[in-house]
Amino acid sequence: MCSTTCLFNARASFVHDKRNMTFMVYVLVVLATVCLSNAVFVNDWDQSFKRQCPSGTSLSSIYSEHDNKKEDRRWSLACARTGASESCAWTPSQSDSYANNYDGLLLFQCSGQGVITGIDSRHSNRREDRQFKFRCCAIPNVVLTECTYTGWQNDYDRPMDFKVPAGKVLRGAFSLHDNKKEDRRWVFTVCSTVPVRQS
Repeated sequence: MCSTTCLFNARASFVHDKRNMTFMVYVLVVLATVCLSNAVFVNDWDQSFKRQCPSGTSLSSIYSEHDNKKEDRRWSLACARTGASESCAWTPSQSDSYANNYDGLLLFQCSGQGVITGIDSRHSNRREDRQFKFRCCAIPNVVLTECTYTGWQNDYDRPMDFKVPAGKVLRGAFSLHDNKKEDRRWVFTVCSTVPVRQS
């Protein structure tokens, strides 16, 4: 039979372990928050940005966070090697044309076998929205297949942390603007790649 001292020690050990577990959970939450807040953004609130991936790479992740006072998002983009390097072009090609109107629907897909390798965006303080255009490049000797839409990647006013799934490439984007929230929700198009046999 366990003595009183034994029971006390067991209870103390349990309480100690529970406190350690609580502390560890707290540390993990803090670290996750710090990591997200230390994202390298390509723009500040209300500012334009234009970023493109190095040759041979395409967009692999898109992170953004919304500010309710500024009614805008800051963006962080990352690229990964996919071989995208041919027939590169911004769409629309005109300097003052964008894929969407302010407050309007955005529905974009790279033409042909293109994948997204860059984003250009400007913000309107009057409309509290952004316009976007995209840079697309083809991957040599590869065909895109099994293209699908993702689910919604963010809620209004909430962060978005989208990562292109392993083995996929980013081909398109769909976005809706809400005039009350003054923000956008996003869906993306991702595809698999299949090598083309050389004759």
